Amino acid sequence: MVYSMSGFGRGDASFLSDSGKEVNIHVEIKSVNSRNCDITVKSSSRYSFLEEWIRAEIRDFLVRGKVDFFLYVSGAKDVEMVLDFDVLDKYDSMFKQIERRYKLNRTRDAAEYLKAEGAILYKRNELDEEQFKLEFEPVAKAAIQELLSMRELEGNHLAEDISAKLRELLAHLDIVETLRPLQVEKKFQNLKQKISELMGSAVDEQLILQEAALFAEKVDIEEEVVRLRTHVEHMETLLKTGGVIGRKMDFIAQELLREANTIGSKSPDEKIVAQVVKMKSVIGRIKEQVQNIL
Repeated sequence: MVYSMSGFGRGDASFLSDSGKEVNIHVEIKSVNSRNCDITVKSSSRYSFLEEWIRAEIRDFLVRGKVDFFLYVSGAKDVEMVLDFDVLDKYDSMFKQIERRYKLNRTRDAAEYLKAEGAILYKRNELDEEQFKLEFEPVAKAAIQELLSMRELEGNHLAEDISAKLRELLAHLDIVETLRPLQVEKKFQNLKQKISELMGSAVDEQLILQEAALFAEKVDIEEEVVRLRTHVEHMETLLKTGGVIGRKMDFIAQELLREANTIGSKSPDEKIVAQVVKMKSVIGRIKEQVQNIL
């Protein structure tokens, strides 16, 4: 199975805390191509105790890729504001004393009480880490599995696209092979014509054959063609085998381009050069797709 390095997954869950409040967990995980496995965990510092487990779980499934993991929690407040009625009662008593002593008659609103120092307390809610982790782990695993499914689906599409491009590459190479002997024959006829123009009827056929043979050796691309076909076969085998093949595929794509460049530099024939340009274009598109394969 061929896997892409791009994918997205999500998971949700809700549970009741010990205090009876509903806590909502939302997880998102996404990955893009990268040479290594780079993991970033983004959540409130309150849940930092989960980070080691998250990283280990991701590495169990994802060998390569830049991975961003997001944890969102609602309903579980770190801090709650509560009123200190002991303080408020004391302020209320003081207000009433002042009013009686100075015969004041006024209406007080709640805002005046809230301005009193110490009237509002900030109470930190303790998190039951074990309970939270038990609820969180299945959500995270579900998100990771969804991401893996997406990577597998996209990997299949990439494999099909690369296979099609390899067939296109071989089609251009077939044309090059049909043109290869023609360029030697063309060179032979050109040499014969030029020597005939210079020497008249006293044409040295042996000399022409020697020059044509030297030319044929200079422009011979048989080895490059064989190697290029071998690289294509190797890449097709990797696509069928699957697994972690991205780096191998990238190396082979570079070798394909190197052989195509050599064929182009050895061939003076315009028709062959035109086919080489098309081959290099196809190889460039293969390289782009390979970059996203695991």
